Amino acid sequence: MTENPDDFEGMLLERRAFDMLDRLIFRSNAGTRRPARLRVTDGVLFIDGVAVPRDSYTTGYVLPVEDRESARLCLTGADHLTVVDVELASTDQAERMLASLGLRQDRLAVSFMGSWPLVGMAGLVAIIVAVAVAFGLRESWQLALLIGLPLLVFGLATLRASRFPVIIAPDGVTIQRLGMSRFIAYEDLEDVSKDSDSSVLFSLRDGSTVGVEMERDAGGGTSMLGAIGGGGTPLHEAVFKLVKKHLAAHRQGGSERLGERLARGGRPMDSWLADIHKLERGDYREESPSRAQLWRVLKDGTADASARAAAARLLRPKGDELKRLRIVIDNAASPPLRVALETVEEEDATAEQEAFECLT
Repeated sequence: MTENPDDFEGMLLERRAFDMLDRLIFRSNAGTRRPARLRVTDGVLFIDGVAVPRDSYTTGYVLPVEDRESARLCLTGADHLTVVDVELASTDQAERMLASLGLRQDRLAVSFMGSWPLVGMAGLVAIIVAVAVAFGLRESWQLALLIGLPLLVFGLATLRASRFPVIIAPDGVTIQRLGMSRFIAYEDLEDVSKDSDSSVLFSLRDGSTVGVEMERDAGGGTSMLGAIGGGGTPLHEAVFKLVKKHLAAHRQGGSERLGERLARGGRPMDSWLADIHKLERGDYREESPSRAQLWRVLKDGTADASARAAAARLLRPKGDELKRLRIVIDNAASPPLRVALETVEEEDATAEQEAFECLT
């Protein structure tokens, strides 16, 4: 398909124009499709021989195109709006181009026009009224300026406020709305879900939820959620998958650390059990582990047997959770672990003490 690893052929969907000269040479063509020759030289992207300023984009991501083998590569700027959107022959090509540009897919920064539709509508109405006032009072420009200018400023400000950035990074998610920023660390995130339309819902450990409705992308007017030329991938799907990926990585690391703290590790029996229950209570340095974290250690077949038994001891499953515990017991390969878990299941304190003594 290509003659050089740094040469690519694809379909240009959008490219931002950066100044008046650039607009004359290479007009932004959001929402259209046309073939383009792409080249990456020394980390700089050239589209049909015209360089895209390297400082114009800060992050990039790849979206597989539904119903086709191709994939879209999107570059976004510091303002979180789309700078370049191209469709390449495969996901592999798009990821190679992203790597050639020195960008990684562990960070996604995008801007949406969605969750504040009334705000955006109010801004649009204010601009229309400002223009009407200025036109109606054109013979008295002072009065037109006095009335129309505040309306125009209000309209532009509210339109800008209806766009909000969502930044997904390896350490958490940042949502900015109306000049306020909220950071959600993965350690505070219990789960993330999506609906079939355009929303992503963040469920926090404190029981609260934060929803982000991504009805359409504000980057240059190109809808990332719709199909461009017969195929597309919802941007909220990309947001959901990347958050899931980072959350899983965080939990894996967290489960390993928690497993190390729960494992007996040669400690005397009394000291080990005392440390387990100190961990359950938590302290000023670290919160106690959640039930979800303990279940992850208990179900992890690669975790230390004593750590899994300690997790079960802290969980003390009741009701429907006993079915989950029974599945873990039936799948446990270590006989001492099976016995220890069965004593937790049966709530036999004496037998439990003896079984835990056998775990080293």
